[in-house]
Amino acid sequence: MTQPSPAGQPLVPPPSVRPSTPSHGLVRDVAGVGPFVGVALLLMVIGLVVLAVAGPTPLVGLGLHVGGWTQAALFAVGLALPLSARSPDLSLAGVAMFSGLAFSYGGGLSGLLLGLVVAAMFGVVNAALVGLLGLHPAITTLATGLVLTALGGMVASPSGRQVENPLPGAITVLLLVMVSLIAVAVDAMSIFGRVTSPLPDGLHRAAMHVAAALLAGMAGILQTSTMRFAAPAGSTSWLLLAGFAAVLIGGTSAFGGYRSLLGAVLAASFVMSMQRALTIANVTAIGVTVLLGALLLVALGADRLRAFLTRPRPAAAPR
Repeated sequence: MTQPSPAGQPLVPPPSVRPSTPSHGLVRDVAGVGPFVGVALLLMVIGLVVLAVAGPTPLVGLGLHVGGWTQAALFAVGLALPLSARSPDLSLAGVAMFSGLAFSYGGGLSGLLLGLVVAAMFGVVNAALVGLLGLHPAITTLATGLVLTALGGMVASPSGRQVENPLPGAITVLLLVMVSLIAVAVDAMSIFGRVTSPLPDGLHRAAMHVAAALLAGMAGILQTSTMRFAAPAGSTSWLLLAGFAAVLIGGTSAFGGYRSLLGAVLAASFVMSMQRALTIANVTAIGVTVLLGALLLVALGADRLRAFLTRPRPAAAPR
């Protein structure tokens, strides 16, 4: 349908909607995440400085904080990838746990390779079930996550396994830098990345699930290496809670269609700084979990508010 126009001028169809934010690149990230980016960077710097001088062993505290941040950032970016494609993956905590168990059998770089191969295998399974067969993503990945948890209990004893050969500390920093650069590069190119966006919807979802499994596997391996202990269940449950909180705070929509990988990386620093501060304040593990759950609910509410405020609005009628 077109609008009437003065005589002698062509008819021009009216615009249907007016986008509320830019649709590509880092400009879109700034518009979508808003002032959070600057606040997160400030909190990150303050948190690192405070934690570096807090406690009797400052360097150990700083190392634990950076290690936890890296794990949460890897896991958060892994969650954000399929979530932005409207295909949430609830098996990633199980993938992280099982990859950590696989790492414990070799340790070092060989254990890292084994853990990543295991993670990729589970990612391919989810990709085939969800991306290619078209099964419901949340229910399917919840089921595969439960299967992984049960398999972990069968592979390792309930008491867990000790890790004799952990990864060098430089690997943690290297992985954090790598995932940050990848997040910036992917977000700078387009909403879903130039590599995967031309793919059909099913293949795009499949690619997101494989990438998410690899990132979750790296997070689980780093956690196992840091703790020097692999547990068959429960050790990665906090990753799921902290990861979802970081994803939503960082600007990724819980209902898909928009993501900010850079925001997820920065928000992971905020979540880990809060968790570390609560631990220093002698808050119990149960109390930390309750507060993280409350933070997740607040982030969900903020996500709905952002969706309402940035919804497409009809353009003003031409005069």
